Amino acid sequence: GKTGAGKSTLINSLVGREVCLTDDVVACTMETTLISAGEVHGVPVQIYDTRGILDGREDEARTFASIRDKKINLLAVCVSMGMGERAQQSDTRETISILTKKFGVKIWSRAVIVLTRANERADGIERQRARGRGFTEYAVVVGKFTCQIRQYLSEARDARDQAIPSDVLASIPFLPVGIQSEMPAISRKLPDCED
Repeated sequence: GKTGAGKSTLINSLVGREVCLTDDVVACTMETTLISAGEVHGVPVQIYDTRGILDGREDEARTFASIRDKKINLLAVCVSMGMGERAQQSDTRETISILTKKFGVKIWSRAVIVLTRANERADGIERQRARGRGFTEYAVVVGKFTCQIRQYLSEARDARDQAIPSDVLASIPFLPVGIQSEMPAISRKLPDCED
């Protein structure tokens, strides 16, 4: 994802402590970096943090090369729900397009789309919840967002002009995450640094 999309914050949440510097605007991660190595339920795991992509830097090819050199079993693509709608649409479409071109359509069979800052799209939903519709409204917002991203995924082509297979496209999971205290009550089990 882009700088500020929540990649480092997600890693801090997964690891359970602050292991990555974070900032909403300034790039903190300058190189692809091994953050954590260990086991999860007996399975060896290595978690890497990467620089933001699509930030207009000339050395972006180096970032992609450093990712390509790693054995990737799961790619977490961070998409911020907190940006303005036009910026989000453009950035998300471009992120999906460039990842597909650089890594091929097969990368999506090992990807999860992490919808960061989901609490920011939950604005006003607590008011709806007071009328008994809070989670339903939130689910509609997240549902529309994921449908839009699935549309971008269906349009993406790799370097050989291949599309993401429909079975892969249908199986890509989406995970909304955000600040626990600002999420609708029923969705407060979503992970973040506070939980």
